[in-house]
Amino acid sequence: MRSRTCSPPKIGTKIRRASETKRVYLYGLASAKLAKQHRDTTLSAMFEKILFPVDRSLETSHALELAVDLARKYDSSVTLLFVLDASELDDATAAEKQRQHGQALLKQAEAALHRANLSQVETVLREGKVAFAICDAADDLNANLVVMGSRGVGLTEDGSEDSVSSRVINLSPCPVLVVP
Repeated sequence: MRSRTCSPPKIGTKIRRASETKRVYLYGLASAKLAKQHRDTTLSAMFEKILFPVDRSLETSHALELAVDLARKYDSSVTLLFVLDASELDDATAAEKQRQHGQALLKQAEAALHRANLSQVETVLREGKVAFAICDAADDLNANLVVMGSRGVGLTEDGSEDSVSSRVINLSPCPVLVVP
């Protein structure tokens, strides 16, 4: 006499009795529920920390909307970053003006995130080459995702080396979502 096991039949095997059909259906439901729980846990952990570089461009405002949606959906913390471009820091006066402008942009973006009912918001101001500073910040802050705008500079052959988003994509320690 053969012993029966309660393990589900392999995919592709024929089911002979109604009781086996019920068992396979219930096993499938349990597996689907566990898979959904695992997927939800994995996704929420995947986007736990979002890094959002801020600049003066219109594309940043479009990207900010998407960053807000992602932060809401996955209950993520958002770090706003402004980079003082090292190539534009000629003298102390220009550096101070740029620093003040950067702090103003960070405050505006932070206010927008608070209006969107996001409470886990942090601001960071750094100096350096923009793409490298963004990637370093992503690494230092253990960001899971960088969300940034793109001005389309990298679409031409002349601008491909000047595109910050292109450099960040190639150098980032985490996934990068570029919003046109």
